[in-house]
Amino acid sequence: MSRPAQPPMIGVALMEDFVNGLPSFFDIRWNEEAGQPTIHQDPSRVNVFVHSDKHSDDFPDTKGGIIHVHTEEEFEAFVGGFLSKPMFFDVFCQNRKRSGNFRIITTAYFAVLVNSSHPRIKEQLENGLDQARKCIRNGDKFALEFDFKDIVKSWFADTLDGGALCNGSYYSKYGRICITNHTKYQHCFDCSSETFDFWVCCLPCCLLSCPTYTIYRKFTCKDIQIKMTGDICALAVGGNRPLHTRRDPESTDIEIPTQVVLAPPTYEETAENSRTGPESVALPEYAPPAYEDIVKETTSDTAQLIAES
Repeated sequence: MSRPAQPPMIGVALMEDFVNGLPSFFDIRWNEEAGQPTIHQDPSRVNVFVHSDKHSDDFPDTKGGIIHVHTEEEFEAFVGGFLSKPMFFDVFCQNRKRSGNFRIITTAYFAVLVNSSHPRIKEQLENGLDQARKCIRNGDKFALEFDFKDIVKSWFADTLDGGALCNGSYYSKYGRICITNHTKYQHCFDCSSETFDFWVCCLPCCLLSCPTYTIYRKFTCKDIQIKMTGDICALAVGGNRPLHTRRDPESTDIEIPTQVVLAPPTYEETAENSRTGPESVALPEYAPPAYEDIVKETTSDTAQLIAES
């Protein structure tokens, strides 16, 4: 008899699959004003921080990506619930690479569940919260940011190309949770690969505004940025859907529809159109206590998984 898997730190699934296999602490209700169904969580069991443009309206009770606290009492009240329940949010990932005369673009919105009580995750969260607590007690302005998007991007790259980040360019968005008594730090002023296009288009403006903004933040607010680390596992929810992939000819901006798609995050396409799953991202055998109705028992029968997708 196999041993139960250890509770995962971070669980990831395609958002489409997650919505089609919602755990018990979510329910779907009809929204009369919007004229469409929306998803609501049990606030006593999970914290929802969905803040993407695509899915915010689907989760009307979300806290969003920015949480404002103005007093020490508000801060401590938020921290109590923040550390005691898993957190849920979404992250957008994209890969662009060339194949002959085509540019292949693979995109996905991922649903992310973070086990806040896991010792490694909790240590990182408490480290940032302790720094923010000192600021608010001293009457200082602060912006504490927990960044999960980079670790999800790395997992996305590992799933597609075995960790070959050099195989095309990778981009991720959302997945940052900010707690502040001031304003959120604007990452568009960062000089990085993800803001390269913005800098190229607005170079004169950036050269003037970036130093000004950096000096302004230095004197008005303490920015605390925590790059989260941890192990990621794929959650078995809904069906195994392919990622959204398209091919664009390099000589035009017109999108060319294609029937060629990449396999789901835990599988890669082979030359014979079969799918094989790398053992490094195998699904856990048993559900952890915090996600008992999310993670399902896995199977080694790849053909069966493909048939069900």
